[in-house]
Formats: sequence, C-alpha cells, structure tokens
Amino acid sequence: MIYSSHRPEGLPVVPAAEINSRIRRGQAVEQDGVRIEGDLELAGPGLADGGGGLLQVASPLTITNSLIEGMVSFSQGAFGGPVDFDGTAFQGPVRFVSSRFAGEASFAGARFVGEADFQGSAFDGPARFQESRFLGLASFEQSSFNGRLSFWKARFCRLASFRGAQFSGYASFWGARFGGPAYFYDSLFQGQASFWAARFDGPACFYQSGFQGDVHFNESRFAGDADFLRATFRGDASFGLARFDGRAYFGRSRFSRDADFTGAWFGGDVDFRESELIASGQQCRL
Repeated sequence: MIYSSHRPEGLPVVPAAEINSRIRRGQAVEQDGVRIEGDLELAGPGLADGGGGLLQVASPLTITNSLIEGMVSFSQGAFGGPVDFDGTAFQGPVRFVSSRFAGEASFAGARFVGEADFQGSAFDGPARFQESRFLGLASFEQSSFNGRLSFWKARFCRLASFRGAQFSGYASFWGARFGGPAYFYDSLFQGQASFWAARFDGPACFYQSGFQGDVHFNESRFAGDADFLRATFRGDASFGLARFDGRAYFGRSRFSRDADFTGAWFGGDVDFRESELIASGQQCRL
C-alpha cells in the first residue's frame, strides 16, 4: 500500500467544526486528501450514550491521507463503525483514552507529531498501525487488543508504553523500531506474538509479561538493557540470531516449551538465575 506524503500545500481546507457537527448528528465522515483546521472533539449536544460513560459514534469515520492541524480529543468514544486514519498526519496531540472500537481501527502509515494517547482503550476488531510513525510519546497502557494487531515496521521515536496491555489475537511488531524506552511490563499475549527483526534502541522492559502462545524475537536487536525478569513463556520462545548489546535479564522466568537462543549474541551480562524449563522433554538451545 502506498501512502501519500504529508505535504499541506494545495490541500483543500475543511473546518474541524464541520466534521464535529457530522459526528454529533450521527452522519458518516469521509474525507481524503484534505487539511483540517481546528480541533476535532467529541463534545456538544446530540451525542448518544454509548454505555459505560462512553459517547456513541455509530457511523463510519474516515479521514485518510490528510493533515489534521489541531488536537484530536476522542477520549471515551464508542466507535460502532470502522475508523480509518490511514496516511494521515496529526500535528497536535491525539487522545483516544478509554475509547472502544467495535470495528476495524486503521492508522496505517499515520504520523503522530505530538502525544498519542490510547490508554485504556479496547480494540474489538482488527487494529492496524503498520508503518505508522510516533514522534512523541505513545501510550497504549492498559489497552486491550481483541482482534488481530499490526505494528509492522512502526517507528516509535520516544517512549512507547504498552504496560498492562492485553493482546488476545495475533500481535505483530515485525520490524518495528523503538527509539526510546519500550515498556511491555505486566502485559499479556494470549495469542502468537512476533517481534521478528524488531529493534530496541533504548531499554526494553518485558518484566512479568506473559506469553501464552509462541513468541518470536528472532533477529531482533536490543541496543539497551533487555528485561524479561519473571516473564512466563507457555509457548515456544524463539530468540534465534537476536543481538543483546546491553544486559539481558531472564531471571525467574519460566519456559513451558522450547526456548531457542541459537545464534544469539550477548555483549553484556546475562542473567538466567532461578529460571525454569518446567515441561519434561522440552529443550533450551543456546
């Protein structure tokens, strides 16, 4: 898929108030290749109760290959239809705190210049963030991904926090790059997870995380410390050809099936103290 470059020159201007009004009236929003002036927000009369304190947005919301110059305040929104921001650049902060996406939520190729806050949100359908760029802080803390998730080749320039997040389906971070700290501690991966060829330029924290399906860190690079203390691996754990430039902590971690570190390179201290390979007949390959 080819996404447009984020150049505002020549883009037709759409006032944010016009889009806000359509959302309040329950009308679909469909914009492509526009420049939106002003703030997008879920506010004002007309918004239905989505239950649980959420504001109902029943119609599809599509703003693709566009530039949003103001802030986006869609916290506590209940999005009943598909949400599509593919190829769109967000110049201001973006907030979807405690929101629920019933259908597909797509931000593929999107660019977040400011803070992107999805803390406590629920994605019930597929969530697509492949090739997205996060220039500011990215927070998905305590969020739940109940469908297929893709952060394929996503780029995080600063802190990326998935603390306490739950991933029910397949979660792909294949080729993702984390320029700052990457926090996944206390997260739970119930399906397969792929961090194949991911790069962590800062500390990577998977402290006390749970992997119930197979997980792949093959060919990943950890430039900072890698913390897997107290992590549990119930499926196969693959770290083949991974590179650990800093310290690697696997103390008190539990491996229920095969643990594969074939060809992995460790440049700093390695800690496997009190780790357990608890299933009989399983292998740990180094």
